[in-house]
Amino acid sequence: TLSRICYAMGSDQLLPRPFAMVNKRLRTPVFGTVVVGLLLIFVVLLSIYLSTVANAFGTILTSTGILFGTFYAFGALANTWFFRSQIRQSFKSFLLVAAIPLSSVAVLVWIIVKSLQGFSAGANIALVVTIAVGVVAMLAARLTGSPFFSIPRERFQEGRLPADA
Repeated sequence: TLSRICYAMGSDQLLPRPFAMVNKRLRTPVFGTVVVGLLLIFVVLLSIYLSTVANAFGTILTSTGILFGTFYAFGALANTWFFRSQIRQSFKSFLLVAAIPLSSVAVLVWIIVKSLQGFSAGANIALVVTIAVGVVAMLAARLTGSPFFSIPRERFQEGRLPADA
């Protein structure tokens, strides 16, 4: 799945062009698959080297959960910000746009903070490296002029949420 995400990002020119190439015979993103495989091997070795073998896979699973939780929290914040003009239109809008997403963010942040307190130094280093690689890739795509960053924002009918349309 991650190699296909890299393929989609390569197609949008968020990652280098080789990620957007598909093998003609197998119809799979071979370059992305190899890069993701090597990256996962590196992360596993890093986790094993920086923590005990018995805890390595637990660390990887927990770290992945933290990354997904962070992704969902940022997604909820971005959606709340995008639909901020809808908040005062009705109680339903307030619930859908602000109350439920921001409550979810609060719970996710609480879980993430509690989880990080029990992490080993190796797990925290692996998380920092993963996040740093993502930020560097995003900045590189932005600075190299990826067309993704010039896509106009969609506009919805005034006064209506997408679910109401």
